Amino acid sequence: MSRVCALAARSSPGTTARRCARRWWARRFPPCPQPTSWRMRRIDWLAVTLLLLFAAALRIAGLSYGGLNPDYFPSYAPYGMAHEQLPIHPDAYVMVATPVNMALRNWLDPNFFEYPSFIINANLILFELTGSLEGYSLAERDGLTLRVYAEHRLYVVARIWSLVGGMLQVACAYALARLLGGRYAALCSGLLIAVSYTLAQHGHYMKPGPLALGWMMLAAWAALMALHASGARSRWRLYLLACLATGLAATTRYNAAAVGLLVGAVGLILLWRHRSWLAWRGVFAAWLSIPVVFLAGSPYILRDFAGFWRDFSYIIGQYTTTGANVPDHFLVDHLTGLAYLILYIFLYEIGIPAMCLAGLAVALCWRGRRMSSNTRLSGLLIAGLVAAYALVAMPTVRPGHSDNLAMLIVPFLAVLAGFGAPWLVERLPTSQSLSRLAVLLLLIIQPLALTLAVMFVFTQPDTRHAMLDWVHERIEPGARFFLNGTRNLPLDEAIYPNTQQFVVYTPEMPSGDDYDYLVYSDATAFDILRSWQIVPQAVIQQQHDILAAHDAAYTRLHSIERPIWLGSEAMMNTASYYHNPGLILYCLNEVACAAVQ
Repeated sequence: MSRVCALAARSSPGTTARRCARRWWARRFPPCPQPTSWRMRRIDWLAVTLLLLFAAALRIAGLSYGGLNPDYFPSYAPYGMAHEQLPIHPDAYVMVATPVNMALRNWLDPNFFEYPSFIINANLILFELTGSLEGYSLAERDGLTLRVYAEHRLYVVARIWSLVGGMLQVACAYALARLLGGRYAALCSGLLIAVSYTLAQHGHYMKPGPLALGWMMLAAWAALMALHASGARSRWRLYLLACLATGLAATTRYNAAAVGLLVGAVGLILLWRHRSWLAWRGVFAAWLSIPVVFLAGSPYILRDFAGFWRDFSYIIGQYTTTGANVPDHFLVDHLTGLAYLILYIFLYEIGIPAMCLAGLAVALCWRGRRMSSNTRLSGLLIAGLVAAYALVAMPTVRPGHSDNLAMLIVPFLAVLAGFGAPWLVERLPTSQSLSRLAVLLLLIIQPLALTLAVMFVFTQPDTRHAMLDWVHERIEPGARFFLNGTRNLPLDEAIYPNTQQFVVYTPEMPSGDDYDYLVYSDATAFDILRSWQIVPQAVIQQQHDILAAHDAAYTRLHSIERPIWLGSEAMMNTASYYHNPGLILYCLNEVACAAVQ
């Protein structure tokens, strides 16, 4: 304490001493800097533009992955269809082939409710407006699996929704962190979301998660802006926008409705602060818009409620109770599943430094020293949303393929991490400019390294492309194939008659009298071997025995190893499971072996 304050304390032990003590404490332990104004300025718009360009580059690179040589598919390509084993995300066909089926049959009911219908309906409108379905006919598709209805081109077109969702996440995170912690906090949050491994990976898929997450961030930003707004008109307009975005999030993905907890809490706070008829009317009208928007995006939920409840119960049960269609050796108890998801967030989705700063931000908001009540309340509301979602939605019995569950809280954690970054900057013993750069690099280096690795994988041909080229160059048409294991070679039956064993490997070794060649995919074995923490040792040994039996019974002709990149062998890394399986081609009889040699 300074000498002046010490003298003042001795002469006036009351107010003056306390004031000097507070000043000394503030100089010794400066608080997290607060923004002087939350209004976006030119420098903010420039920063957002650069962030959006950077995030778009990471998501556009490799966006057209999964295409195959149309010459290899005479039964599909001339009719605008794709082979059912197209090397893309296995669930993407629901969002793309379903609207094709609806358009060809003149249906409005998707007859599928494991996801809400907003993306399906949006793709239906997009395909119709752009003329993407011109020349399509139901005659060639009728009776075939839905997976073949849409050609690869439509998957690339539909991925625009994931790109839009990613851009919305970055922009809203910047604005939200700018509101709470200033420009530097906003930059940290925006960059974290731009380089997040899981967000960039899923930004390449035609899945509802990225767009739903964009709506969630928009809802959170609008709600907290309403909390800070001083004018009554702007306050209620912002809150109405928050509720509309909540409805859009829910009608895009069911569990994205969790943002309604934050939006609802803000509504109650506004009712408490502004106890008037206008406040009651504004809040309840906004709340009413949530189910209206939800049903507008997925209208057949009410009309076919029995079908909705069947599919909804199935998908919820698959993650939380039954683990339907998931082998028993991948199932765990709920707390173990939650622990693995949290660990994956730390190690892969956002990084250890960001998670530590997010925890620090929550502590700062809890203490609330020299922090505006709105800022403190906003930080605690975000933390409460993250905690509530983690405790309710993330305990799962099947952690292995559930990275999409944890994905929905990553941007909120990024906002909290950005909020805590200025506090760390103030305490580093270097210049402020150097400290800011060091903290920023500390935050993004871990997720960026993972993201760049998987982006490189997306830009390269899949291992199935390479094996297809090898087979078509060296094996005569008419050869009979047995495809052992999921994520296997897409072969046109008109050229190479084939039979495939899905999910698990065939218990009986195929005979050379029935087949000429066998293609072994290591996708199932890889998934088991990398899950050694939860899979019994007997199941792991079984995978080694199966491959050894193949090598003992058949002759290897060609093999393509799966690429290994940073983090690819993590149990919950779905990118390494869905893409680039290791493939081994065997010949099953002497004639087939001699034909290739």
